[in-house]
Amino acid sequence: MSLVSTGLTPAVVAGGGAVAMLWGNLKLYFSKIVSLFLITVTYDDQLGMAMGTLLNKEFKCSRLGKKNYGGWNEYVRPIERNQLVVYERIPQEPTIWWRGWRPILIAYDGSTITATFLRGIFNTNILAIEIVDKFNGMHSTQDWRQGDRFFVRKLFGHIGLGTQEPRATAGDKQSAEVTESSRDKLMNRPLRWTRDELGQPNRKSAMSDLSLEKNVTDAVKSAVLWRDSEKWFKKRHIPWKRGMMLYGKPGTGKTAFIRALGQELNMPIYSFALATMTNKDFSDCWEDAMDRTPCIFLFEDIDAVFNGRENVAVKGLENGLTFDGFLNSLDGVENTDGVFIVITTNNIKTIDSALGIPTNGGSDGSMSSRPGRIDRTVEFRPLDEAGRIKMAKRIFDGFEDSKWKALLKEGVKDTGAQFQERCCRLALTLFWEEKNNQLKGSEDE
Repeated sequence: MSLVSTGLTPAVVAGGGAVAMLWGNLKLYFSKIVSLFLITVTYDDQLGMAMGTLLNKEFKCSRLGKKNYGGWNEYVRPIERNQLVVYERIPQEPTIWWRGWRPILIAYDGSTITATFLRGIFNTNILAIEIVDKFNGMHSTQDWRQGDRFFVRKLFGHIGLGTQEPRATAGDKQSAEVTESSRDKLMNRPLRWTRDELGQPNRKSAMSDLSLEKNVTDAVKSAVLWRDSEKWFKKRHIPWKRGMMLYGKPGTGKTAFIRALGQELNMPIYSFALATMTNKDFSDCWEDAMDRTPCIFLFEDIDAVFNGRENVAVKGLENGLTFDGFLNSLDGVENTDGVFIVITTNNIKTIDSALGIPTNGGSDGSMSSRPGRIDRTVEFRPLDEAGRIKMAKRIFDGFEDSKWKALLKEGVKDTGAQFQERCCRLALTLFWEEKNNQLKGSEDE
C-alpha cells in the first residue's frame, strides 16, 4: 500500500517513527531509573515451586486483594479417612507479602513467580540460595529417624491417555513429579490441617503385622542394612543402589510387602505404569523421581508388560517402552545412588535372565542371574502354618483359639489373601453374634 493511498505524507510517517523511537527510549530510561529503587526477579519451573513453598513457610500474605482457594481429596491422618481439604493458593494477581517489616510484591501466572521489592530489602543471590535450601530441607535424608518421607506416587506416560485430562504424565513442562495438583499442594497452605497431618498413613509396625517366611524377613533385613550403609558403599566406590525381584502367585502378599517395606525404610515409593510409557516417558519419569532419592522405584506385574524382551502391553501400538530402554535406565551411566528397585511378577518364567531371575532354582532365595540390576530374588509362597497362626491371632483378637483352630487345616493351600478372607468371614460372624447376644441380654434385663 502506497503513502498516497493511505493519505499520509513522508513527513508524517517520519514524524510518527521519531515519536515511537522517542517513546521507546523514554521507557528504557524510565525503567533504568526505576531499577535504581526496585528489583524484579523471576523464579520459574522448579525454582518457582520452591519460592512458593518459602512464601507459605516464611512470609505472610496481605489481607488486601483477592483470595484464591483450591481443594483436593487427601488422606487426613487424625481422622483416618480421605476427605476434601482446602488450600489457600497464591493469588494470580499481584499481591503484597510480608517478611516481618519487609514487603515483597508477588505475581504468579500458574508456573512462574515474579517478585518485586525495594533495593536493599533482600539480597537476590542470598534469597535464591535460601529458597533452594529451604525446599531441599523438606526432603533432607541426613537422619533416618527424623521426618516422615513415606508416600506412594504413580507415574504415567502418554500411551493410552487419548482425550482424557492430563494425569501425572512425563515429558510435559510440568514433569511427572510436579503435576498441577501436586504443585499446588507443595506451594500453597492447607487450612485446618497441617502438612504433617495429611498424606497416606505411615504405620511403622506394618511389617510386623505381616505373616512372612524366613526368606522374606531376610530380604527385609538386607534392605535395612543397605539403607543404613550409604557411607560404606560410597567409601568403596560401589553404587549405593539395590534391586529386588518378588515373584509368586497373585494374593501371596507382594503388594502388601512393598508398602510395608516403604514404611519400614521410611522411603517414598514411585510406581511406574510401564504400559503407558515410551522410552522418553520412562527416562523423564526416572529423572524426575531421582530428585527424591533415596526412594523405591516400583515396577509391578512386569510379566504383563514384557514377555521375555517383547513389550506385550502395547501390541499394535508404536513407540512403546523397549526392553533395552528399560535396562539402560536400570544400570545406565547416570548416577543411580539411593535407588531401591523392586520388580514384581506373577510368572517368573516370562522374565528374561538379562533382567534377573533366581539362580539355583531360587533355592537360596537370594542371588539373581544379573546382580547390579536385580541383586536378590524373593519367592512369595502360600502361608505356612506359622504364618497362618500369626494372621489368625491378629484377626481373631479377643476370641478363644478354639473358635478358629479348624481354619488352620482348611487353609493349608491358601495364599495370604485367601486365608485372610477365610478368617475375616468367620471373625465377623463371631463378632456380630457376640454383639447381638450382648444387646439381647441388655434387653432381657
